[in-house]
Amino acid sequence: MIKIDDDKNDFFLISSGNWQKIVNAESKQSAVKQAFEEITEEPERYKLSKIIIIMNIEQTIKELSLENSLKFTSVVEVADYIGDKRLGEAIKTLFKDV
Repeated sequence: MIKIDDDKNDFFLISSGNWQKIVNAESKQSAVKQAFEEITEEPERYKLSKIIIIMNIEQTIKELSLENSLKFTSVVEVADYIGDKRLGEAIKTLFKDV
């Protein structure tokens, strides 16, 4: 992926279990939603750990720090955080054993 300077979106890294995804999104919330939309298409292929890592790569580069750009959160919090009730319920159902 290539991002030019006038692109209002940021790159985010979303990671958990056996997968990591780079997403180009306008917010942390939309980045997480994009990542989970993809992994819920093939839930048998992807594993989740109890913690999801969310990092705003753009912010990390600009600030040369992880202090404000890195977030560790639980799967349940992510399901509620994404703002999509259908997808949130799918995450809770598909990954209930995490």
